[in-house]
Amino acid sequence: MKKLNPIIIILSSVIAVIVLFGGFFVYQRVTFESPLANIINDQPSVEKATIEVTDNEINVDLKAKPDIDLREVMNAIYSQGGSAISKLNVNMNVEDQTSPELETWWKSILFDIAEAMETKAYGRIPEILHNQAPALDGIQISTDLDDHNVYIKLVHKNAYKIVILPRTPSQLGVPTNV
Repeated sequence: MKKLNPIIIILSSVIAVIVLFGGFFVYQRVTFESPLANIINDQPSVEKATIEVTDNEINVDLKAKPDIDLREVMNAIYSQGGSAISKLNVNMNVEDQTSPELETWWKSILFDIAEAMETKAYGRIPEILHNQAPALDGIQISTDLDDHNVYIKLVHKNAYKIVILPRTPSQLGVPTNV
């Protein structure tokens, strides 16, 4: 009986691991990341999008133009992305071009917005924003809503701020029924 060569065994194991994990990453890239990047980058108001897919979520870093309609972008992701994407949580991080005045105004109403989100009174959000609009002369406000998020776009002079608020907040703390 021949002795097994340890170098061949180690080399075979390394090649098997590379093929298995490399195949998984190529599959993930070809199945999710590339098509999804194409869907998002094909949107007219998107300058550039980078995508990272993990086990249960998709993280999208987006550089957008001021006229972006985030609801349409998210709708394109869910409708054109296929059934596998609809099971994943999509987290979108939008790079905006804000200003100190816009940030100060946003911080002044943030408590009221958070309260409306917490109580699921989404219809109050446009009301809160428009009631506080006179505090920042010339601000343009746009809000939208879908099954997943509340979208807020604030434009003031050459600055704009885009906020995406998830409609189902993550549960924090320890469950009380344990």
